[in-house]
Amino acid sequence: MPLSAAQSGMTMQIDAAYTTAKDDGSADGADTNTVINNLASDIADAIHAYMLQALVMTTDTIDAGQAVAPGGPTTIAPGQGTGTGNLA
Repeated sequence: MPLSAAQSGMTMQIDAAYTTAKDDGSADGADTNTVINNLASDIADAIHAYMLQALVMTTDTIDAGQAVAPGGPTTIAPGQGTGTGNLA
């Protein structure tokens, strides 16, 4: 999916992370280091989930004489290729 379609989900997750940090930080005896660490972790999780939604599409050109793999044989004829996948 295009990342623009996943942006609202990330925004909601980050908003929830800040709300949780605000609520946790306002409690009596709250450990500020824990609140900050949890906020950072929640934001990192939101960004990671957002990035995993990316759809990667490639168009490839293979030139004659191009190595198939390092140390491997070379191609004889030119060609075209495409690829589609997701980040992992």
